[in-house]
Amino acid sequence: AIDFFMGFANIINTIRKLDKFIVIRVHGKVVGGGLGIVAACDYAIANETAFVKLSELSIGIGPFVIEPAISRKIGKTGFNQLSLDSESWKSPKWSCEKGLYNLIVDSNETLDLEIEECLKRFSNYSSTASKNLRKLHWKETKHWETLLPENAKITASLLLKKDAQKILKTM
Repeated sequence: AIDFFMGFANIINTIRKLDKFIVIRVHGKVVGGGLGIVAACDYAIANETAFVKLSELSIGIGPFVIEPAISRKIGKTGFNQLSLDSESWKSPKWSCEKGLYNLIVDSNETLDLEIEECLKRFSNYSSTASKNLRKLHWKETKHWETLLPENAKITASLLLKKDAQKILKTM
């Protein structure tokens, strides 16, 4: 179980340490660890079907590994709403208002065009300025190297508890 959750920890930490801006295309529902990956990216463009949910509490665990990335992006209040409303989908509009998404579009064709335009725009910026700005955006996150693996252990241990096992068997 720990290897599964460490996978998300490793992806988030890898994204965090990159020199270039990471743009993500979100074209459908996003749940759990996928939401952590979206939150770790620098710029998210989504279509109207990109609802989000943190279902972890409803299955007897918690979103411990991805919490730092999500809270960094949408704040503690937004994270609290998502983690406590673990059976409810939040709309793309909600995600945009909270800062998870930068732009919502009405079709996959428009999504592709907006992604292409965004990537062109970012590639025209000074690489040195972009690298330094990205470092500024990720300031005070070096401790995630140890925090995310610790949180992966917490989540994995919860998954092995009777409560979570009982819930998972009914699914």
